[in-house]
Amino acid sequence: MEKSSVRYFIASLMILLMYSCMRMSPEQEMQDLSRLYGEKKITNSQMLFEMGKIFREHQENGQVKKDYFNRLIISGYTSHIIHHYLLTQERNLQEDDMKILLFAMKEGNHYEMADLFSAKFSGNLLNQLNQMRETNDSLIYYDTVTERIHRAEAYLSRSGFFTRLGETEMARADIETGMAMEPCLENAVFQQALLLFQQEKTREIIGLLEKCNSIHTDWYPVFYRLAFEIESVKNSGNPAEEKLFKQANLYVNNGFADIALRKNSELLGMKGESNPDYLALQAFIYYRLKNRKMAERYVEMAEGLTGKKTRLGEMIAEMK
Repeated sequence: MEKSSVRYFIASLMILLMYSCMRMSPEQEMQDLSRLYGEKKITNSQMLFEMGKIFREHQENGQVKKDYFNRLIISGYTSHIIHHYLLTQERNLQEDDMKILLFAMKEGNHYEMADLFSAKFSGNLLNQLNQMRETNDSLIYYDTVTERIHRAEAYLSRSGFFTRLGETEMARADIETGMAMEPCLENAVFQQALLLFQQEKTREIIGLLEKCNSIHTDWYPVFYRLAFEIESVKNSGNPAEEKLFKQANLYVNNGFADIALRKNSELLGMKGESNPDYLALQAFIYYRLKNRKMAERYVEMAEGLTGKKTRLGEMIAEMK
């Protein structure tokens, strides 16, 4: 017997013995399988296989169904989920089923399937499904334009659409196609730089902008200076928390609040929520992201530690 087969047999036997010795609810069994996978004691395939057996025995259990289907989606089986709901005879889907289906369509880029389910959706989730239908219409439009007008601008326009969808790799492919046609086209360089900022590849941004230094626009010096300053912070000999704090400040003050949130959240994860400066920065980032609830939470924590009211607190209180 091959080593992989032996490992599979042992893992399956371990699961069988564990469940035979312990009385667990189906929900607990699902959670335990997720734990075993997280601890790398079983493979993803073994986890899905065992979860599938539990689901088949408890198909009316909403939590079991939700856990199993979401795991299938994360593992790439989005078409399987959509096919399941296509065969569902109920006129209306339950809210959890609608959420699972939306997740599957988004994860698998199956926007074209949204039309098939409009009669089964309702409420706010129907609005989300309709947004997906509009996204599919836009995608068809961009694809048609790109095919008919084989020019850099068409690919760059579609790349912006993909970026808004969060499809980074598809956006990158279109940007690279556009730049291959016109290497230093202003919009191409702009789109590429934005994508590289999201990936925090500031050294590549510097190289790109130095290569295309004939561009004369307002954003060019801002992007170049920001990339240079971020790169300088990264390469400094300062402690890791100081680097994160400086980078978060630079990003939020130059219009990249989403990246700033990543950096400062990482900082708070490292140092905890005991530094009023880090908390105040988090509040300011959420202020820039127009998230009043989270901004209020963090500014209250910061002011609670210092015992002082701040202008930032006043600004957040004035948010609509």
